[in-house]
Amino acid sequence: MGTTAILQLSGGVTLLCLIGIAIRAYTAFRADQERSREDRDRGRSGLRARLVLASQSRPIQNPTPESAWVGWRKFEVSGIVEECDDVRSIYLTPHDGMPLTTFLPGQFLTIRVGMSEMVQPLVRCYSLSDYAPGEDYYRVSIKRIRESESTPPGRMSTYLHERVRVGNVLDVRAPGGHFFLNLAESAPVVLIAGGVGVTPILSMLQAVVKSAPQRRVTVLLTFQSPQQHPFIEETLRVLEGHDVHVDVITFYSRAREREGDQRLKIRYQRLSLQGIQEFSDRNLDMFYLCGPSAMMKDLGGGLKDWGVSAERLHMEAFGPASLPGSAPSTPDVPLTGFDVKFKRSGKTARFDSRFETLLDLAESEGLSIPSGCRAGNCGTCAVDLLEGQVTHKGSPAASLEPDSCLACVAVPTSRIVIDV
Repeated sequence: MGTTAILQLSGGVTLLCLIGIAIRAYTAFRADQERSREDRDRGRSGLRARLVLASQSRPIQNPTPESAWVGWRKFEVSGIVEECDDVRSIYLTPHDGMPLTTFLPGQFLTIRVGMSEMVQPLVRCYSLSDYAPGEDYYRVSIKRIRESESTPPGRMSTYLHERVRVGNVLDVRAPGGHFFLNLAESAPVVLIAGGVGVTPILSMLQAVVKSAPQRRVTVLLTFQSPQQHPFIEETLRVLEGHDVHVDVITFYSRAREREGDQRLKIRYQRLSLQGIQEFSDRNLDMFYLCGPSAMMKDLGGGLKDWGVSAERLHMEAFGPASLPGSAPSTPDVPLTGFDVKFKRSGKTARFDSRFETLLDLAESEGLSIPSGCRAGNCGTCAVDLLEGQVTHKGSPAASLEPDSCLACVAVPTSRIVIDV
């Protein structure tokens, strides 16, 4: 055989070998893709099964959050469930595969998303709506805030409802917050929720039936209609086997009376202070209340006027101004106010009764301070306090470095200089 023929044969064999290698590589790649898809599908279908297992009673210790990460951590959206009109649950699993930090029932996650059309990323806090120790996911449930005559649409809630898909990755801070159920207590507990305020309340209910199934629990839920009532089936599953010590009373304020599951003890009326008094004892029960502004002012203030002590009343609202008694504990800011110097911008402005917080004042001067929750929870608006003194409205959940303040809930009590 001539040299040319040998070279041609050798080249042909080499080409066939390369084609064979490419085919095997492609086949392996497709097999890996299919296995990954099957794994994701099994993960999604297992979410509901996990909830059923999580609702079953098993002894647990009062958890202490530990090994919390610092700053932002990547989480993958592993599942999405539409709970009711305008409320969806998002399941988050750690992108790095490392274990999750434990949390206390009622605490929240801080989530950050970047949007190409915005200079600053959006940051918001959402309560953890599922208490399932030992599982490999967190769950938050978000109500979509739609545009109305008085309010614009919620930018973050719209993004999470319209643009987030399974497989997306979000930035998440470790669980935090001062609003949580103390599982070491034994006193009867009354859990009161309005609208999407049910999210931390559901977590508390799940936790208490696992840790202390003999503890007396009364749950008062209020929604406009059944169509806006999330977690109905999940609540019923929690009730199974615990209905002797757990009562759930549901109030629908804008629905016509009809047949409903009487395990939820449905009442077609607005929840009022009188309704709470009917099912509770101000001297024996521990009260946990979460809901929108109007409800918090009405029922939270009513419970205080009824004589429920501060030690027995725990509240969380969707913003600091909605909590009765959330103003600074120091003397009121005089009407003449105090000068606030924004060092980096060189501006000086007067803080007086026109403004609720330092963030309000800064924005009125055209200054941009990054902010998220606007309730003292996420810590995004922390700024260095170079001179002077401030007080914070309410009880901010975000931790602070020395000589700093949270602009979204800070009020000056002297002339101050801040690094803005």
